[in-house]
Amino acid sequence: MVEFDLETLGLRPETRAAFQPLARHGLELGRISTTHRKGGVLLCPRGRLQVAVLHKVRKRQEAGELEAHLTVGDWVAFEPRGEPITALVHEILPRHSLFVRKAAGLRPEPQPMAANVDHAFIVVGLDSEPSPRRLERFLTMVHRAGARASFVFTKADLVEDPSKLIEENLEAGPATPYFVVSSETGLGLDTLALEIGPGVTIALLGISGAGKSTLVNALFGETMMQTGAVRGRDQKGRHTTSERQLLVVPTGGLIIDGPGIREIEPWDAEDALEETFEDVAEWAAHCRFSNCRHDTEPGCAVLDAAKRGALTDERRRAFVALRLEAEQRSKKGRR
Repeated sequence: MVEFDLETLGLRPETRAAFQPLARHGLELGRISTTHRKGGVLLCPRGRLQVAVLHKVRKRQEAGELEAHLTVGDWVAFEPRGEPITALVHEILPRHSLFVRKAAGLRPEPQPMAANVDHAFIVVGLDSEPSPRRLERFLTMVHRAGARASFVFTKADLVEDPSKLIEENLEAGPATPYFVVSSETGLGLDTLALEIGPGVTIALLGISGAGKSTLVNALFGETMMQTGAVRGRDQKGRHTTSERQLLVVPTGGLIIDGPGIREIEPWDAEDALEETFEDVAEWAAHCRFSNCRHDTEPGCAVLDAAKRGALTDERRRAFVALRLEAEQRSKKGRR
């Protein structure tokens, strides 16, 4: 059985400190690699263990406590057990970041996606039409989580000159760092790999077919994730990743990959919008009214900037729409 060193898994001093009182009760420390309805898999010095959660943790989950929902990347205090469940989770340790979106369905419920991520790669296939509005949503999710963000433009080998496509996508985050890569030719992979240092946890975000799993395989130098065949009609790959999982990079660092996200609805992200829309926030500081909606109000500096071309009206409307969406979800959640 492969053993996993805790530092290799990205253990931080503050997590170790939070665990110390629990260690006195004979519990051990591990990191969640995958989850399913009844538990999941964790990595630890013992190896790879099948886990279930203690009844008290499950009751907190059922009560809707976000802190009690086991997710990929979580650090947990567990009790070693016999087969087939080889570990029982007693506590989920405090997270330094948490990616959350609205769960599928009509009810406003949060769905944790990944925890304790340091840096998010928002993966964009250059073989698709630019979608800055979608990227704004991804960026808001990352900012709300408390992680760093970079755009990773894949499939550079499929376009002769990607500069215009990149420029249009960068409207979503003009100050966001970006990388241009090709998993087929190796372009840019060495530079990107430098971001995945020892103990650093990277999360890959993007829609199906963006090239996330192919990118993982290229960075590992071997097939770690299954990828779909390319469709003949549009040359786009079918995404076959069915679950989110934490992978340990042989050269150091960790990657969380998962299924493509069709609907991106950041959860509880109202405060994160100003970070995503820094340009809008700068103009908003000059509005006549502090509670300006940037829609029809007199003396609105944001509207004025859009009319003068200092800010695109699409960008203004995207901010207004995301803020309204966040406010409406918050009201529903309080009912």
